[in-house]
Amino acid sequence: MSEPGTGRTGAPGDAAPAPGLSTLYTALHTTVLAYGLDAFAVAVDDPDLGHQCFAAGADARAALTALAADPGQRWVALPATADPPAELEALHGLAATALRLSRIEPEGDPASTLEAFVRGVPHVVTVLRTGSVVEAVVVPGHRDDVVTRLAAADLPGRGAVIVHDAGAPGPDPGADVGPLRRAELIAVRSLPETGELEVHLRGGEHRSIGRGPLARAGQAAAAATLDALAELEPGPFRGAPWRVGWVRTIDTTPDREFLVAVMIRRDRERALYGLAAGTSPIEAAARATLHACNRAVGLPTTD
Repeated sequence: MSEPGTGRTGAPGDAAPAPGLSTLYTALHTTVLAYGLDAFAVAVDDPDLGHQCFAAGADARAALTALAADPGQRWVALPATADPPAELEALHGLAATALRLSRIEPEGDPASTLEAFVRGVPHVVTVLRTGSVVEAVVVPGHRDDVVTRLAAADLPGRGAVIVHDAGAPGPDPGADVGPLRRAELIAVRSLPETGELEVHLRGGEHRSIGRGPLARAGQAAAAATLDALAELEPGPFRGAPWRVGWVRTIDTTPDREFLVAVMIRRDRERALYGLAAGTSPIEAAARATLHACNRAVGLPTTD
């Protein structure tokens, strides 16, 4: 039986779990269930990291946004309630301890280690963890700084980081996107006999192929993906072409999966970033480029 707000389970005398981030999220989830909430969030002020917010529940993202908007607010419940849960002070204490310990002695959980690292990056406003994916919302105008720092760092643990600009406008609901479909990666092929690589894409009933020099590896795979996208749907690529800024392998997992980040841009427009994993650096680079383009260049899904 679980004690609401503590995250502790099991028989009396069992060793309590270490008060790390995993234990904190267990306690927050317990509070959400105990009070029938959609989400619950708490905030603490750390001497080194500043204002830090933690949330759990189906609507955790909205709770985080509301809490971060008012540094004087210490908790948010959705739906809103007049009174805080009885275990609020215990949750605040657990959050402060978990945050401090996560920086001193990393947990065995790789996702917690990755989250703790991202929370320490300057300009990060809120952090939301879903499984092994960490989403960071950053101060408007500093997204490029944060992504560049993450791409250059030796990221701990396994997982992925998605960075959002708090001031970035959302998609225009009135925009005419036509019948475009999200592009899919069909294959990435190495052709040593010709010294080339190929990136095969599909959009609906249409297919396209981009090619590049195999010797340039990830950089060529990213550029070939852009070429294949432009052939698949020229509209979003009219005018100044999108070009590859950089391609970086962030991590290689024990089972030989590669995590790669890419940056693409054109003229003075805001740079776009993608992050993806693959069984080879060139496959991961192609997937990361497609990730950036599908989300922002203009190949939305109609599903």
